[in-house]
Amino acid sequence: MEGRHTDIPIMLRVHNTNRYLQETLDMIGNQTLSSLIYAFACEPTQETRGVLKPYVEHIFTLSEENYRSWSFINRAMELTDEEFIVFLDADSTPVDVHWLAWLTGICRREGAVSAFSRKLPRADAGPLVHRDLTRVYTEEHGLISHNGRHFFALDGSVFRKSAWINRNFSDQLGAWAVFSWTWQARREGCSVVYAKQARILTSPQYLLRHQYRELRNMGAAEALTFSWEPGELKWRTYAFKPAVRHIREDWAETLHQGRISPLVYAPILRIVQMIGKYTGFIRAYRRRT
Repeated sequence: MEGRHTDIPIMLRVHNTNRYLQETLDMIGNQTLSSLIYAFACEPTQETRGVLKPYVEHIFTLSEENYRSWSFINRAMELTDEEFIVFLDADSTPVDVHWLAWLTGICRREGAVSAFSRKLPRADAGPLVHRDLTRVYTEEHGLISHNGRHFFALDGSVFRKSAWINRNFSDQLGAWAVFSWTWQARREGCSVVYAKQARILTSPQYLLRHQYRELRNMGAAEALTFSWEPGELKWRTYAFKPAVRHIREDWAETLHQGRISPLVYAPILRIVQMIGKYTGFIRAYRRRT
């Protein structure tokens, strides 16, 4: 199938509150590679359906819970026989017309089972959002994150259908199922790559309740994905020290930029993230053992 020039299936996650849906659809339509868009929409209104209809192959309706957890990813992989299948959030807009070509092209060239895009902050992103995205998604990034083991992002990613057929995504980890899947693929000797030239603009939510939930899910995924030594399970080692390091870096950066508000919000955010991550981690680890 790789030798044929076929439409790339894009599984687009859509919420009625997506601010950049029209912009994202337009950029997908302008790519140098043609695509077929399948929309997975959270209880879509008639207005959302009206925006989607001219662009998409089919609209699938999701509940709020399934939308948040990306629990439709195995279902989406079953929809097409094409070798490369892309996942994208409607709030994540390709930077240029070459995004899809860069993303799928690196998989072809390197024989990779998966690749993920480089996320860039939008112009109106807050200082903490900007710092976190530019810290993680660098020019040199090589699949190593703050946990020192593995990194992968579902939004703006592509997977080989032939690799997925051999092992489906876990139904237990939601959006983090692909994190575990790509880690296992790497352990088996497969290539998982960072497509740094495939860039998307994004606006992650930094409200405290969203960050608590996101980091709780991250902690659970790490607990179930990796093996752990006893000393690594301690709250101080796993959660507290990384949070303190983040706060120091946040303050240093914001003071350098002459900003005031992040000095107050940064420690609150990092503490909420720390509590959420360790809560998810320790609960999942206890279930595992």
